[in-house]
Amino acid sequence: MKQTFFLLLLLFVLNSCGNNQKGDSSEENVSSKTIAVSNYPLYFFTQRIAGAGFDVLYPVPKDVDPAFFKPSAEIVSIYQSAEIIFINGAGYESWMDNVSLSQRKVVNTSVKAIEKYIREKSHSHSHGPDGEHVHAETAFTTWLDQSIALAQAREIYETLMKIYPESKQDFDNNYDKLESEINELDNQLDNIFNPYKGTTLYASHPVYQYLAKRYGISIKSEHWEPGQKVESDIVKTFLESFSINDTKIMLWEGEPHPETRKLLENAGVKVVLFIPCGNKPPQGDYLSVMKANIENLASVENNVNPLSAPL
Repeated sequence: MKQTFFLLLLLFVLNSCGNNQKGDSSEENVSSKTIAVSNYPLYFFTQRIAGAGFDVLYPVPKDVDPAFFKPSAEIVSIYQSAEIIFINGAGYESWMDNVSLSQRKVVNTSVKAIEKYIREKSHSHSHGPDGEHVHAETAFTTWLDQSIALAQAREIYETLMKIYPESKQDFDNNYDKLESEINELDNQLDNIFNPYKGTTLYASHPVYQYLAKRYGISIKSEHWEPGQKVESDIVKTFLESFSINDTKIMLWEGEPHPETRKLLENAGVKVVLFIPCGNKPPQGDYLSVMKANIENLASVENNVNPLSAPL
């Protein structure tokens, strides 16, 4: 009787140990499918390609520009815990110079588009909650050129295929659909900017370099922030700088201050919201925001003429 009791007890203990080992293995599988990204476009691309079963972490606060992000120690630990860290490249993640991350985890998604990087002079200025920042010597809103956006999505796809080959079929299907959507967006942007090829448009901020180069337009940029009032004398000087053949369109990355908008519109300048979507939008996703940008431009394109004379 005692022998039977001890035998049953031994079997129970062994079975419990086996279950615990299985549970630990399951937790390791979950943690090994954790991916961290440095901006919203990469978050969108990664989520779409990876699909269910992967945790895609994007720890940048919604009111912060990811290009000038200064992560806390807690947020740095989130990146350190990820199996893969997808970055934008082109000097976008300046904060990475000051933190310790395993370089074997870091994947520069624009690495195969380096020849398309746009070099320019750096410029320092201050605005909003981010305070003073420097626009780097390399323009970094790469994804506004949809051919580069596709190259970045492709780099994500190839990296996931290499590390998680068991999910190949899902990755293939998800990437194929995303590729089709980005190519369609590329064609739509090319069509909407076609009437302006060879002309000059204006922008509130120097974030549209890749957009201009890809779609054959010229853009002159100010350093005006959405929501901040631009003094009337500064607006007047800006309007006087227009060439007679410039197009009366100004792209804004966010809604301008009402008085600034009024000054521009009274001078015949069409304000067009063209949101780069570096951070997560309040509504919609990457594709819907880009399509809204196209619609915003389409709504004014039939009612725009070059300035008859400088103002």
